[in-house]
Amino acid sequence: LATQIASPGYTGTVSSYLSMYPNNTLLTWLYACLFPMGIALGLHWAYFVILIQCVLSCIGGWMLFALAKQLFSVVGACCVWFIYAVHIALSPWLGILYSDPITLCVPIGILYLYGLIQNGRHLPLKWSLIGLLAYVGYQLKPFSAIAAIAVLLVDLLQMLSQQNKPQLRRTLVGYAAMVLPVLVLAVTFGGFVFPSMKVTVDPEARLGAPHFLMMGLNSSTNGAWDINDVLFSVQQPDRAARDAANLYEATRRLQQMGLTGLTEHLRNKLLVSFADGTYAWGQEGDFYLHILPEPNSTLAPFLRNVF
Repeated sequence: LATQIASPGYTGTVSSYLSMYPNNTLLTWLYACLFPMGIALGLHWAYFVILIQCVLSCIGGWMLFALAKQLFSVVGACCVWFIYAVHIALSPWLGILYSDPITLCVPIGILYLYGLIQNGRHLPLKWSLIGLLAYVGYQLKPFSAIAAIAVLLVDLLQMLSQQNKPQLRRTLVGYAAMVLPVLVLAVTFGGFVFPSMKVTVDPEARLGAPHFLMMGLNSSTNGAWDINDVLFSVQQPDRAARDAANLYEATRRLQQMGLTGLTEHLRNKLLVSFADGTYAWGQEGDFYLHILPEPNSTLAPFLRNVF
């Protein structure tokens, strides 16, 4: 869809995909902007986006190092950075055009800015940047905004425990400053950016939070994406009926699992996300499905074991 929007002579289209997954609208617009830039630089559009993802990952690593240095020491920060570098550098998912690599530095950036807030200087500016990152991150990958919710809760509890009224006023001013970029970006994206894409969507086709709750409670797939759950949702006549059916099915699955089953299910979900890293999709990134023969019997087995 992004290549279609970026192509010359584009006049508009109807998108069933963005109708179902409107949270990918900003990512589609971003790719549509990046593709011509890559071509202008003489790069294939996919490689240019991967290059941007690598740059953002490097920025995320630098911010993580700086944050860990504030919390621990230089040695501790080096250890944290090493874990990050190995995890990201060895991850083949960095070369896949998903929203994950693009948004990787958002939660790290939020935590980094919150670390800078602790010195008490330039609070409105720093909270504004947190608001900006939180909104953009939410539009690209909704769960990336959890970092903003976390720092807000922590900071709010700290603020309520303080008796320093001037500090309380400065903190409240910072909170107000955080709202401003959110409002500006919401108006900009909703009023100008998204309409400029000329994409027609059907709001009744949207797969909302109840759908993902239901799919996340599918024990047979460890809560990963499942075509049967998607078909179950899209077969509902409208959005209200879909949400009701999804909530009913999610409740049924919870009751069927019970507390013990739910605990095991959550463990399996964590293993899928953080152990094998496949996320059980296999469409764009299907490299893990095919094991190539080892080119030698010395270094290759060692490197594969490390990986």
